[in-house]
Parts: sequence; C-alpha cells; structure tokens
Amino acid sequence: MDLHSIIERLENPQVRLEDNSAFRCDNETIGILYSNIVSTAALSYSPGLFSFRHKGLSADVMEGFKKRFQVVSRNFFYERLGQLELRKANAAFFREEYFPKRFREDCIPQSIEYKVMKLAQEGEFTQIGAKIKEGAEAYHIEMIRQRKPNYSFVAEYNEILTALS
Repeated sequence: MDLHSIIERLENPQVRLEDNSAFRCDNETIGILYSNIVSTAALSYSPGLFSFRHKGLSADVMEGFKKRFQVVSRNFFYERLGQLELRKANAAFFREEYFPKRFREDCIPQSIEYKVMKLAQEGEFTQIGAKIKEGAEAYHIEMIRQRKPNYSFVAEYNEILTALS
C-alpha cells in the first residue's frame, strides 16, 4: 500500500464508532508523525544523512537509500494505522507520543530529511503534513496512470521531496 492510501485511511480510520473524530489524523498529526520518522532516521537507510558523510555516491546507491527510507516510512505509518483501527491509540496520543525531540543536523540540503527538519524546527507541522500528502498523492496519481502498483519507492521519495521544495 502506498503512502497516499495509508494517509487517507489515517484521516478516516475504520474504527466502527458513531463518532470517530478522536481517531482522525489531521495535517498536523501527519506532519508530527513524518517528522518523527525523520528525527529517528538511521544512517543505514537515510539518504540525507548517508550522503552528508559519504560524498560522491552513485545514483544507484542513492536510489537504494531512498527506497529503504520510503519502506521505513510506509511501515511506520501502516503500524500507526493499525493502532488507530484497533483503537489502541488516537490522534492526540500520536501528537504527544511521536512529537520529534531532536533532529540530526548532518544531512544534505537536497533531502527530505533536511527540509522536514527545517520546517519542524519552525513548528510548521501542519505544512509538513500538507506537503507530505501532496507529494504522496502526486506519486499515487502517477502510479495509477502507469498502471503499476508500487512502481517505484524512489519515485515516491522524489515526489515528496518536490512537494517539500
């Protein structure tokens, strides 16, 4: 499932209640969750962090990192969706529990990590959420147009990066 589809379900989870408003994630919550992914990113899958330390990486190596970053992002959001749908957490819990504590400054400016870090430091979580949704939707539309489900994790990363720029 691509990030756009997961975010749509986070915005309106299937919790089988008359009023599921406590479980709906808004742009701010989406932004906080994504900022948490960035703030906890490991050197082993973060393209922004890895390329800061290792200059002159080949395009293939960078694509591998972008793919791993998107896999981690999708998995993180999918796990949060599971928590919502099982009613083990709500949006307020996510905003408190996953609020990013600190960011690593050692990442390249042409990365999602850098752009999200800068916006998060300014407290612009709603804007982060909106931009992540915009990029994920652009990827989703292209995926449908090409009739290839999950045709490229790298393309999803690039669309989100473009939306953040």
